[in-house]
Amino acid sequence: LTKGTPVNVSPVISSGSTVSSFSISPALPSGLSLNANTGVISGTPTLETRKQNYTITDQSSGVNYNSTISIDVR
Repeated sequence: LTKGTPVNVSPVISSGSTVSSFSISPALPSGLSLNANTGVISGTPTLETRKQNYTITDQSSGVNYNSTISIDVR
């Protein structure tokens, strides 16, 4: 990602799946947030950061599913 440039990233959800909530760990870089209802990561990163892995957890029908993404801000 580029510092100062807005982002809006939507998850790909399998057809027929119903996700009740999303969470992420660790916290996203400054200026970015995760919408717990939609899973969309949006905002404008305000600080440069080194590449880091983030675990996104979605809860579907009482079961947690984890995905990992990498983010760095330049």
